[in-house]
Amino acid sequence: MKRLALIICAIGFAISLHAQDHKVESPIIFIFDASRSMRGQIEGRTKMDIASEVLATTVTNLSEKQKVGLVAYGHRKRRRCNDVEFLVNQETGSKSDVISALKQLQPTGRTPLAYSASQVIDNLRTTNTRATIILITDGIESCRGNICEVVQFAKKEGIEFKLHIIGFGLKSEETNQLRCAASKGEGNYYDAFDTGELSKVLYDATSETVDKPDGNLGVYTEKNQRPTDGLVRVFSSETDTEIAQGRTFGDTTYLKVPAGIYNLKVYPSEDSQVTPIQVLNVEVFDEGLVTKSVSFDSGNISMYISNNQKDWESITRVYDTDGNEVANARSYGKPAIIEINPGTYCIEVTALNIRGATIKETFDNVEVNSNETALFTHNFNSGKAIVGVHSGNTLIDATLTFKNISSGEIVYVSRTYTTEANNPREFNLNPGRYEVTATVVSGKFSRRKEIFTLDIKEGEIVTENINLF
Repeated sequence: MKRLALIICAIGFAISLHAQDHKVESPIIFIFDASRSMRGQIEGRTKMDIASEVLATTVTNLSEKQKVGLVAYGHRKRRRCNDVEFLVNQETGSKSDVISALKQLQPTGRTPLAYSASQVIDNLRTTNTRATIILITDGIESCRGNICEVVQFAKKEGIEFKLHIIGFGLKSEETNQLRCAASKGEGNYYDAFDTGELSKVLYDATSETVDKPDGNLGVYTEKNQRPTDGLVRVFSSETDTEIAQGRTFGDTTYLKVPAGIYNLKVYPSEDSQVTPIQVLNVEVFDEGLVTKSVSFDSGNISMYISNNQKDWESITRVYDTDGNEVANARSYGKPAIIEINPGTYCIEVTALNIRGATIKETFDNVEVNSNETALFTHNFNSGKAIVGVHSGNTLIDATLTFKNISSGEIVYVSRTYTTEANNPREFNLNPGRYEVTATVVSGKFSRRKEIFTLDIKEGEIVTENINLF
């Protein structure tokens, strides 16, 4: 048996049952109301002072990794509906920049809610950024815009964001359009009527970011310590009924399932023949997120097959030590790569479109290890026979039986039919001597037999035309 093994790459196996952070946090962009109405007072202080102070505290308490941006409206011109300004860029600014900018704002102008939202959304579109947008306002739209429509159109376009809106001191009848916009923006509308409530809802809003998954079960898949695509199927631990499934697409899939205990079956990507991994007795709750990380372990088999030293199609089958077929692949004239669990295997390779005694090669006791790719190569040999049966210009339908004279084995039975595509017919055969029996199927020469001998040599073509009279 022939074997050439080469260490190439690695894939490790593990199941990690803990949460992991696989993403950089998306930015939070605050849209701040600096319109004239923010001069109004609550608890003896202007709404402007309260809101800027509470927002500054909220920003200070965000994680150091959290990117923040600040947009204000109504702070420069009294009657301008386009008075919207990006004060702090979410990619280059800092928390201290936001706090400093808040201190400079003076409540002056109108409340262009729709225009301010559209400006932020345009920025996300241009920069291809996903973000959480938090709008703080004490008033309703004063520039004939419709923020709900702006948000709805942006979502239909596929722009990724979550919009929360905080109504600071608004009456119930003033919140309809704001509630609509928050709903269309896949976020929440919050009411706040004093300092404490504003602080609480800002904390809640900054916790419900665009990055927070909608589900309560998250599964991440990796291979060789790199993200990989995987299929996750969730089954009830009691009834074995499938409850949900999802694809990770090289990241994390988040699934929403009822509270309970589940068994997970996780499959690697479609081109892998690695055994799925089961994670048993995973308890999931209605509130909160349970995450699992699954890492697949495998090695590779690479099989290159040629015929007469030229690329050739073949089928590779892999068997475990019990004789069970555990993987297979077709080469299509190129090396067949099979990803498989580490272990000891028997590999059987069959050359396609060749007939004879030596169209299979077996590699016994092949060790496939983690972090390794075993390379195999084998060359088959063949010659070509071209056989036709006719009577003058009439093609004759006949069966052709090829028997290896040395072994006495019939290696191939075929048929010529009466079409030019099949008569004469080509056959790739292992080198050797063959006795060929042509038996007419029907017609004037029905059941007539012609027996002849062909000597097949590697790389050579032998032609035999049988003309019946």
